[in-house]
Amino acid sequence: MQGTDPTAYDASFAHLCAGTHAHLLDRVREVVRPPGALLDVGTGTGMLARRASEAGFLVTGVDHDPGMLAAATARAPGARFALGTLPALAVADGAFDAAVANFVINHVADPRASVAEMHRCVRPGGVAATAIWGTFPNPLAVVWDAMIELSGAYRPAPATLDPALEFERTPEGLAGLHRAAGASDVDAGELSWTWTVVPADVWRAVAGGVAGIGAVYRANTAGTQEAMRVAFDAITSGLAVDGALHLESRAVWAIATA
Repeated sequence: MQGTDPTAYDASFAHLCAGTHAHLLDRVREVVRPPGALLDVGTGTGMLARRASEAGFLVTGVDHDPGMLAAATARAPGARFALGTLPALAVADGAFDAAVANFVINHVADPRASVAEMHRCVRPGGVAATAIWGTFPNPLAVVWDAMIELSGAYRPAPATLDPALEFERTPEGLAGLHRAAGASDVDAGELSWTWTVVPADVWRAVAGGVAGIGAVYRANTAGTQEAMRVAFDAITSGLAVDGALHLESRAVWAIATA
């Protein structure tokens, strides 16, 4: 099975996910000042790790994907990186002053256990910060739907959580995961920003197997994949302004004191 292409992710959705970085790190700094030890869970290609390291934090990034870790190491030489997967990290209890999981809890098999693991890694009085995609529409959903319809592509059913492990993708639902982990003080809300990206970089993500749409692409034949590309180009040419897509994006965040 092919893995996600780190360079394709880095050129596309990594920048989308970076829309929450400033907010999360600003809120972390309200509780933990540099040079506190910060754990970046699901570091990806290291954008948040680099930003936190440049702000003076002592950063350790973990990710399950060796390719992502290689890219992160190149981007953030001031940070340390290691393989790791929630909800079982090879980290001592209370080893960090802060832990951040940016668009990670969406993808884990057990969200409650994963947030609890973050809190285990943080010292008493430290902070755990999370961001997830909520229930609002994906800004690219209309593109994906039209592309699949025009190309006749096969769309496999997306993976779903066991209903017993599901949670509300709202500020209240995300805050509830932190409270269940024993957090004494939790703040949560929504954040909006505009993601500006050229269509070619979005297509790199699709062809690179990134996210759900990348899985759809790889589930189809070469002929259908080409039809998907033609449809994508036609759709995005009508949506682009000055050669770029300007996509309104929203996330749910929570900041919790351990």
